[in-house]
Amino acid sequence: MSTQKPFFLVLALDGGGIRGIIPASVLVTLEKMMGRPLSQAFDLIVGTSTGGLISLGITHPDANGSPMYSANDVLGFYTNQDNDAKIFTPSVQDPFHEKGEPVGWEFALLNPKYTGGGVQKFLIDHFGQATLLSGALAPVACVSYQISGTPAPYVFRSWEKPDFYMVDVGRATAAAPLYFPPHSLTSADRSFSGTFVDGGVCANDPALVGFAEAAALLVSRGDNIEYYNVWVLSIGTGEVTLTIEPGDGGIYGWLAGDGLPNVLLNGPAQVTDTIAGALFQPADGLFYGRVQVPLKGKVPETGQSYSCASDLDNWTENNIQQLLLAGQAAGGASPVANTVRQFAGRERLSVPRL
Repeated sequence: MSTQKPFFLVLALDGGGIRGIIPASVLVTLEKMMGRPLSQAFDLIVGTSTGGLISLGITHPDANGSPMYSANDVLGFYTNQDNDAKIFTPSVQDPFHEKGEPVGWEFALLNPKYTGGGVQKFLIDHFGQATLLSGALAPVACVSYQISGTPAPYVFRSWEKPDFYMVDVGRATAAAPLYFPPHSLTSADRSFSGTFVDGGVCANDPALVGFAEAAALLVSRGDNIEYYNVWVLSIGTGEVTLTIEPGDGGIYGWLAGDGLPNVLLNGPAQVTDTIAGALFQPADGLFYGRVQVPLKGKVPETGQSYSCASDLDNWTENNIQQLLLAGQAAGGASPVANTVRQFAGRERLSVPRL
């Protein structure tokens, strides 16, 4: 590592629906340790799906150009069941459906489980209808997947034209297939339009995307990533420890217990973690820390056991409390705490090299 190079700090946040409580909890701990808003602590914040919503939340400006939401406020997005009820508005009403329980897959044969209108209203209520991504308090990038034209990954960047409304970016990055309808949008200057689904279909763990976006951001400033020690902090939404039983591999077998969604989320994230761990070498000025906890475990400090549902849409009071315990475990586990403390001791790049 060159001690002459400044650090460039990247925060990468996974997708995972209501399980966003886990990374949001870690960010509460991190913000307290750093003693300043996260938008002032990182040079780049990258998120996918629920991680994208968190990214938008912690970089959203108020009327005075200060952070509108603290990390704790963003955590409250998830723990407030009124918000959850709005986000997870069923497309088909089930009279026997218990509050917060996931809608059964049998109700998603013709339509997604949930309407787009509920999450749209949540985003408008919290981000405003006319807030532009370019107004984010720190460089932010949200991963999505464009299905109009030639399907391909798409990254919404706050520093790049065309500009988009935060509400549209939030809908696009978190439009999980089968859960929510795709989102069609037009840029603020009306120069670009497209239809998008959740970024989790291509990069649910955006750690490597974060490194690539850091390089792109610096190039846009006439700079080069080679001039920096780059540190990527990646935070997951919990690792499934349940046994997945797909039966004979049919629709019912794979979707029962959310087996298929969890395989599609966990597998690529594990590959990303392995590759990042191999590529990021301190001797080359590249640092990588991954915060991920099992969905069943114990809080190190208290020994309290927790067991979270693997569903992305279980917002029952009990599961919210279990996810908070998992978040406490993620923020307090020894290896995690050491990583967080190391990050807390670094200064964000305040003046770009030109």
